[in-house]
Amino acid sequence: MAWHLHSRRGWLLSALNQDGSINSPGNPAAVGSVVSFFATGLGQLNPSLPDDAMTPLSPPWPGLTESFGAYMQAANPNGSSGMEVLYAGPAPGMPPGGYQVNARVPDGAVSGQGQIRFMMGACPGCMVSSAGPYVWIQGH
Repeated sequence: MAWHLHSRRGWLLSALNQDGSINSPGNPAAVGSVVSFFATGLGQLNPSLPDDAMTPLSPPWPGLTESFGAYMQAANPNGSSGMEVLYAGPAPGMPPGGYQVNARVPDGAVSGQGQIRFMMGACPGCMVSSAGPYVWIQGH
């Protein structure tokens, strides 16, 4: 399953569950597990990679130049919930421009679809995915 969501700054292409399987209604992510999102358009890297280089398979990896956040909307009965971002940067083994975000499904998430939003920088106008994709959750 691949998402083809175009946002103001890029595309969110796919999501994998912690075990490497494709996230779907029949294969939701468990609360507390890590979901890996693959996207483009998350900004510049520091240090930058040459256009003809592949991202190294092992650390150290370049970091994003702007602060980054991931949010799951309607993840719990109280509304949006921040996701613990474990990694946000270039996708190892991919050419520059391909990014990977590893984020933990928040405690209290309910079963069903959770809309994901990525935010760059410290302002709401810096939202990468303003009409975000959904990830399937197996909640409590």
